[in-house]
Amino acid sequence: ANYSGPDRWYYGNAGTYSRSTDVPSGQGFQYSNSVKVTAATTYGVTAQRIEAVNCKHLVGKSVTASFWLKTISGSTGMNCLLYRANTEDGHSSGVTAIENKAFAGVTGTWTYYTLTWNSLPSETANGLQLYFYSADAGTDPEYRITGVQLEVGETATPFEHEPYGVTLQKAQRYYISVKNQTTFAPVGVGRAWSGTNGNVAYYFPCEMRSNPTVSVASLSKFDIVPAGGNPTAVQNDGGNLQSVKVGFVQSAGITNGAFYQFEFGNNTDGDLRFDAEL
Repeated sequence: ANYSGPDRWYYGNAGTYSRSTDVPSGQGFQYSNSVKVTAATTYGVTAQRIEAVNCKHLVGKSVTASFWLKTISGSTGMNCLLYRANTEDGHSSGVTAIENKAFAGVTGTWTYYTLTWNSLPSETANGLQLYFYSADAGTDPEYRITGVQLEVGETATPFEHEPYGVTLQKAQRYYISVKNQTTFAPVGVGRAWSGTNGNVAYYFPCEMRSNPTVSVASLSKFDIVPAGGNPTAVQNDGGNLQSVKVGFVQSAGITNGAFYQFEFGNNTDGDLRFDAEL
């Protein structure tokens, strides 16, 4: 339950969320989101959080969601909620429902749906969240969804297929994952500022939403050279929207004031992560 899937979709319940090649014919889609829960207490939530800066102009207006949907098993009822954040970009601290759209009779055939919300409240300026879930958790529901689009007005238009690079750069405003392509690839060179701590500068490919958290998937995938060995921690030692000091900690072997290279180790699956998600 977190940001763990494609295109910044947030999953609100534990379950099996996967990418499927099952898509509606002739619509130009390559993948769909496959959502399955078996706990009999969860509803297979799939949500998109929208930043406040992109919602200021929507106050008092209508918006329409369009999407393709099918059920695989379980409940044939679905719900689509439009939430607004209680504080600016405060999705994690509290949201309020604008209106829940419930619809029944979803079948195992891909079907196109459109839903409209009118006269959005002033709090829309805090940010919106488009939120899908199954109507009945007790049926162990499984559904697939693709081609989701939210736009201003009361009429849905054909899905806008953006160039991949445009979509990628939009996503990198919120989250960047850096993976090495070869063994011992450097992240950067920097200076130690104590006997256990140092940092290196890293510049983002685009401006991020906020100063991000810094983490790695596994400390054992990284080395500090020439001190040798893996770091014991990685952190944000200060930064801004364009760059950050990637801080590293090692219990011993570092000389205050000396230069060190922070690098991917003898592997090709290291993962350095910058997270500025909502």
